[in-house]
Amino acid sequence: MISNTFLDTFLNNLTQINTIREFSKYSLNCLINIFHANCASFFLLSTDKKNLLMDYYIGFKNPPPKIVKCLPVDGSLSGRALRSQKIQKAYIRELQDLYIPTIKYLSLENITYIISIPLVYYYPLGVINLFYKNTDIAQHINLTLLENISKIVSLNFGHLQEHSIIKKQVKEKVELIEELKQKNFTLHSILDLCKIYSARLYLNTNKIFFDVSWQKKFSLNSSHIHFKNFLNLIRPLHYKEVKHNIDIFLCSPAKSKELSYQVHVNKEWRWVKEIWLKEEKNTILILRQDITEQKFKETLADILYKVSLSLHQSKTLEEFYELIHKVIDEHIIAPNFFIGIIDKKRDSLTFPYFKDEFDPVFDEIKNISHPRIKSLSVHIIKKKRPLFLREIAKLRLKSKNKLSIIGTPSKVWMGFPLMVEDKILGVLAVQDYHDAYHFTVREFKLLKAISHHIALAIERKQTFEALRISKRRLSTAIFGGQIGLWERDLHTNKLTINNHYAKMLGYTKKELESLTDAFFSILHPEDRDRVIKNDQQHLEGKRPCTETEVRLRTKEGKWKWILTRGLVIERDQEGNAVKLAGTHVDISQLKKAEESKNDLQKRVFEKQKLESIATFTTGIAHNFNNLLQIITSSLRTFSSNSNHQKQQIKTILDTCLRGQALVKQLLSFAQEEKHEFEIFNLTTLLKDTINMFEQIIPQTIELESTLEQDVYILGDPGLLEHAVLNLLKNSQDALGNKGKITISLFTKEDLIYLEIIDNGPGIPEELQDKIFDPFFTTKEIGKGSGLGLASVYGIVKQHTGQIKIKSKLNEGTSVILTFPLQAKPNSQGCISQKSMPKNKNIKSILVVDDESIILESMATFLKEAGYIIFTAKDGEEALIQAQKKQPDLIILDLGLPKMSGEEVLEKLRTQKIKSKIIVTSGYLNHQIAKNPKLFGAEMFLGKPYSLDKLLLTICQL
Repeated sequence: MISNTFLDTFLNNLTQINTIREFSKYSLNCLINIFHANCASFFLLSTDKKNLLMDYYIGFKNPPPKIVKCLPVDGSLSGRALRSQKIQKAYIRELQDLYIPTIKYLSLENITYIISIPLVYYYPLGVINLFYKNTDIAQHINLTLLENISKIVSLNFGHLQEHSIIKKQVKEKVELIEELKQKNFTLHSILDLCKIYSARLYLNTNKIFFDVSWQKKFSLNSSHIHFKNFLNLIRPLHYKEVKHNIDIFLCSPAKSKELSYQVHVNKEWRWVKEIWLKEEKNTILILRQDITEQKFKETLADILYKVSLSLHQSKTLEEFYELIHKVIDEHIIAPNFFIGIIDKKRDSLTFPYFKDEFDPVFDEIKNISHPRIKSLSVHIIKKKRPLFLREIAKLRLKSKNKLSIIGTPSKVWMGFPLMVEDKILGVLAVQDYHDAYHFTVREFKLLKAISHHIALAIERKQTFEALRISKRRLSTAIFGGQIGLWERDLHTNKLTINNHYAKMLGYTKKELESLTDAFFSILHPEDRDRVIKNDQQHLEGKRPCTETEVRLRTKEGKWKWILTRGLVIERDQEGNAVKLAGTHVDISQLKKAEESKNDLQKRVFEKQKLESIATFTTGIAHNFNNLLQIITSSLRTFSSNSNHQKQQIKTILDTCLRGQALVKQLLSFAQEEKHEFEIFNLTTLLKDTINMFEQIIPQTIELESTLEQDVYILGDPGLLEHAVLNLLKNSQDALGNKGKITISLFTKEDLIYLEIIDNGPGIPEELQDKIFDPFFTTKEIGKGSGLGLASVYGIVKQHTGQIKIKSKLNEGTSVILTFPLQAKPNSQGCISQKSMPKNKNIKSILVVDDESIILESMATFLKEAGYIIFTAKDGEEALIQAQKKQPDLIILDLGLPKMSGEEVLEKLRTQKIKSKIIVTSGYLNHQIAKNPKLFGAEMFLGKPYSLDKLLLTICQL
């Protein structure tokens, strides 16, 4: 640790050094002591900026050879540090591709590690190198301290260098003036070239005469003025001191005097440096140089340095704000100063620091996002631009209702947004109540230049404060949550842990950390491969973190279940992971609870499975018996009464579709059926469903419907028809042979509401949460499968809908379905065989199916569509036909005699028959259905399918 006294002494001594050699010597001696380096060197950047020249070195056994005292900027670690303006660290063995003479020399000196520290002011200055023989010492230095000290050294070195240059320039100019003062023409030429302006004070008349360049530069209307008026141009802040120094000079035997102060030029204060020379009796030659820009840079550097220093010296944000004010007040005299910070959660601007001669502190400005809030500070926040206003401009904007003045009106006001990149933290403002020109463009530029750095410092301070709070909370959470922390070196497998990590396994921290390969040595052998695999996936970027449940051996020899999580926290220069860190949580009790729960669930499931088989089988038989009954009755009517042929055929087809829907229900329940949704008229579907249902219910049950016209929905018509029929059938079963069922369809906003109400006995409240569970039924065995409402629930969820039930005993039941409403499609209607365009690339088709009726119907249909058709009833015949006819398309069923469809498909591809293939099957979960192209087919069609869909599929090939 470095004491504050040592640092203060170091900083004070730096500011008192007058030569570059003394500076480099003192800096190297201090840095070696602070950071425990073995050797050090101080390089200056050459004027051509291509080489680094050694100014001073310390600590080497042998003097560096001449070739080492001049390093190329390109091809050296020092040059790399200067170009990047960042501290560079490296092992000597890793620098073989850089400047070879230096590497050889350092190797002879037994140097193993080097740290290159760039010195940058407004421009690159040079590099300090620290050399280490002990790598461990180098790796554990305080980089933050090193960076801060390097900035301070850079600032002081920059000041020293500029001061040396200026001093040298002034000295050269004074000497030149002394030599040429009798040659006025030559003198004025040189002064103009150097931008030095001359005037003469005649003490006997107290008048000052100016040359033309002085008049033009400092906006004087006359070639001479009285000495008193000359002094009145000095800024009041400097007047007393400058007047006192002039009086002493005039009365003393000294031949020259140097002065620096601010003068009034075109409504702004400019910095000048003057040299007063006694030429002869009663005559003073005044040489003036405008140093405003130079002073601006010096002031800016000084403020930035002090802001950085204040950041580290202050303990709280409030203390930091006060130090910022103090630093700014030293340079621009700003007693009226405030900082406002945005509180986004409360939409307000608070003022944690506010100093003013007249107004008390403002608590906050509320609703700052509201357009009617027109304060100056809020205007800056919204526009994200600085603002400079004098009294006249403020009054003009106020009269136009563009801003409101809060508090006592000031003569001049300047505000600056505190921004980090595009994020605005708040606002900084200064004002003066007495002089409208107290602040000028110079002060505006100065505060604008430092506002970003102040914002960065504030954000950093806020982050430190948040980290401090987070650290305290994290410590509390770790202690309360009994979490073990660990860090593992991937090269050595060395483990660093906290006390609770060891405690949960019965060890002490020292005992575990002293074990060789401490983690893997107590890991269960069966878990080792899984841990390594998970770690590797994380290291390769395939997983965001490594998370594994493992068994670790306690000190007593027992196994504990541990949930371990980890992340890469350190990588080397090549990007390879070096360290992992993470947490351990004891989940042994949770594992025991899960095992007990799984055993219980397994026993319950076995019992329920036996009960469900009987219920499920009798329910399916019941539903199919109903369907067969309808088909039988319809066929009998059809055979005895030819006048009702069309109606009976429609009834038979509708009943078959219901049978198909029942199959869909079962497959959907088993997650084997895929559905293609379309936009269709739900009103029309409901009308047809209600008409069908009316034919099968007793006449003693009244059916009433109120349907809104043309309600469109996105979904599967068959599934929704099945859901509605299930709900109607449930209502019928609840009513028995007498009662009323009401169906309502209406829309509200963007939703469809479908309500089915019956006036039956209702559902007990304790059963209402179970009625959608699979296999749950209140009916007797043999009268219900328990799949009806479960499938309805699944269908509604597939259509992104909601289902609610309202029921009370003896008051009936209401089922309400809600779905998203869809707009009416642009065109409706199915695609017919005649309107379907023919695929020009397919002329001949081979149809393969072992069912004669399917084969004949498909062949006839496709011939009418304009295709040449060949047929085959088994796999062997299919191969012969394919080789002989070479059709453009083969429609291949998988369930074939003699040779299965899978074998046919494989042989077709082996024999390189170029026909396209559509595979069909009733086994919807077949592996070919999931990825037909993987097996050499273009498409898969699940049975049953419509012939129109087949035709559309052919057209899309």
